Amino acid sequence: RKSCGPTFDEIWLFYTKGTSRGNGHYKASCQHCLAVWEHGKPQVMKAHLANYCVNCPEDISNYWRQKLIEEANTICTQVNDLQE
Repeated sequence: RKSCGPTFDEIWLFYTKGTSRGNGHYKASCQHCLAVWEHGKPQVMKAHLANYCVNCPEDISNYWRQKLIEEANTICTQVNDLQE
């Protein structure tokens, strides 16, 4: 059975969700360095923890780097399937 309401990417566990910006978008603040985005976008938030946040623990950075690689590989596979 589906739950009601929006679902949030697991990246939000590492960010403080701020005020709603409409259309399911929220202000986001990194819990490690307090960088702020007016419209938190999961891909940008993942890349921040994976590559840019100097205060992020290494195990968390490694986790998000691996997730981004997996997501990129999935997209490449889907594109290749469409081209065949």
